Amino acid sequence: MQIKHSLLGLAVLTSPVIVMASNTAFSVGGTIHTVLMHDSNVAGVGVNVPANALYNKSNHSDTKLDASLSQLRFGSNTELSSGDGLSTKVVMDFNNDNNSSMSPRLREAYLRWQTPAGDVIAGQTWSTFMDMRNYPKTLVEPTLSGVVFKRQPQIRWSSDIGQWKYELAIEEGTNSDIVDVAESEVTGNSIDTSGSLPDFVVALEWSNENAWVRATSAMSNARLYNDGAHQSEFIYGVQLSGGIDITERDRFTLLLNHVEGMERYLLGLSGIGPTWNASQSRIELYRTSSVMSSFTHGWSDTVSSTLTYSYVEPEQPSALHGSEAFSSTQYGYVNVLWDAEENLTLGIEYQYAQFERTTNKSEDNHRLLVGVKWTY
Repeated sequence: MQIKHSLLGLAVLTSPVIVMASNTAFSVGGTIHTVLMHDSNVAGVGVNVPANALYNKSNHSDTKLDASLSQLRFGSNTELSSGDGLSTKVVMDFNNDNNSSMSPRLREAYLRWQTPAGDVIAGQTWSTFMDMRNYPKTLVEPTLSGVVFKRQPQIRWSSDIGQWKYELAIEEGTNSDIVDVAESEVTGNSIDTSGSLPDFVVALEWSNENAWVRATSAMSNARLYNDGAHQSEFIYGVQLSGGIDITERDRFTLLLNHVEGMERYLLGLSGIGPTWNASQSRIELYRTSSVMSSFTHGWSDTVSSTLTYSYVEPEQPSALHGSEAFSSTQYGYVNVLWDAEENLTLGIEYQYAQFERTTNKSEDNHRLLVGVKWTY
């Protein structure tokens, strides 16, 4: 490791710090991530702008700088007396408010216990419902419509069997997304959604040197109490995704998703979830389907481009017929990324986002970004 001192006398790390203590190695690293972005039809949103973020925002243009995706990373690796490995990871960034101000937030904090039979993860990290390989290269974060994009507390078991891998997890559940469309005006009684159950998530993945396919499913119960009566409804989501390296420099990916009542996992939607039908005293569910596809081409060993498109469409339950809600959103981007030096990436990216509401109201936005990311 080299430590250089700036003109201000501050230590600047040019590579991750690794400190040994007994049988444990500690590491410190992160990123400096800065983008200049221009929006054509929305103002007041931050670096992450899924299509639903356009709703109820000012529709004039906006140009700003954002460094809120810069990260701090801390980790450790320990060799246990049994020969097993125990590692930890903590990641923070500064995008809690997503308004281009620097507001710290915790992204990940978990431990991984590595055994000959498999791995156990406990803590907050990316959901097992996701396909971590199927997030196309981007200058910022892939806020694609209808794609699972969620970090939450969980306990996960994973194991490899040849070219196959399976994962079982329990993850944080919530009923806070239950929509009380009439605010129980019909019955005069408010609903209590404070009780929740964990989500159960399973995944099965096959991969070789050139391709992979991953199938995942999440399931739980949406439940509430109304006038002392308990109401519940089974909710679930399924996803099939995969990719193939057509050549050494070309990759194609595809993702298909369908959820009923688990829209909180998906980007590009808000105000959508299990819905309390007060007039019939029951929980009704959306049926939501989405698709995402991407193509990445390497122009050289250091320059690549990615073209990505996604679309999500929820089908309203009867409790919302005639009410205003999202009827579809779509999102896409194309970019050119240049690895100018090791751990230093510069790029330019065009993004397009659009939503439609059931009242035929629609908005769209064109965003142009220029940025740099340094990983240390």
